[in-house]
Amino acid sequence: MPVADHAIHPHGVRDAEHRYGCHNRAPFRETVTTEGWRGPVSWPFRMSRECRYDRSLSDSACAGCMHAGSGERYVQEQEQRIKASR
Repeated sequence: MPVADHAIHPHGVRDAEHRYGCHNRAPFRETVTTEGWRGPVSWPFRMSRECRYDRSLSDSACAGCMHAGSGERYVQEQEQRIKASR
């Protein structure tokens, strides 16, 4: 089915100064705490603490970020681990 061609919305256009929301973010806390109906509830933080974006070195929105490159390193480490296990 054909799609009608239309102009790009201004929010869809990124300029050279565009940065992602994770740019130079602060470190995550060790635990997550929220207020539940029985009171505060805490659990350990289980997500990745480093950037996992595997194109951060070539993406202009990551330029200057202190975490840039950690995604590429992670992919290389995983590829090496897979090769070593074969």
